[in-house]
Amino acid sequence: MGPRSMDAIARLRRIAQGAAGDDGAWLRDRLAIYERDVWFGVTIDDALGFVAPRGGEGWWRTEARKCRDRHLRAAAACLGLSGPEAADELAIVLARYETTRWIRDRTRDSMPPHYAGTLDEHLFKAFETGRGKVPLGRSQLCAILSHCNS
Repeated sequence: MGPRSMDAIARLRRIAQGAAGDDGAWLRDRLAIYERDVWFGVTIDDALGFVAPRGGEGWWRTEARKCRDRHLRAAAACLGLSGPEAADELAIVLARYETTRWIRDRTRDSMPPHYAGTLDEHLFKAFETGRGKVPLGRSQLCAILSHCNS
């Protein structure tokens, strides 16, 4: 174990000892599991519960998907439509944005300021949090919008 690793584990121990309440107890317990079982191949990710179950979705993907879907629902609300019509129109708007402005927007460090408070804000953020992958199909958009019956 190199100096950086020794510093990292020492910092984690100090943080765990200084943390109060249920969160502190949880962190101390997780760190103890890691230190005890590292010899058997347990990683800090394993001990903290960051590893997705086989076939499951990692926490980072779940968070990104939920954020993306919130922006898709907000975009649909900006269109002023509901039901299957919202999914149909949203699919058209998403495809148009993907093939025009997203090509340029994806290289930006941040959202263009003039998008704020507009449909474009939600399109930008949906593509950004979805890492450029946004569903364009009617059935998936209906499921995300949660109000399509057919």
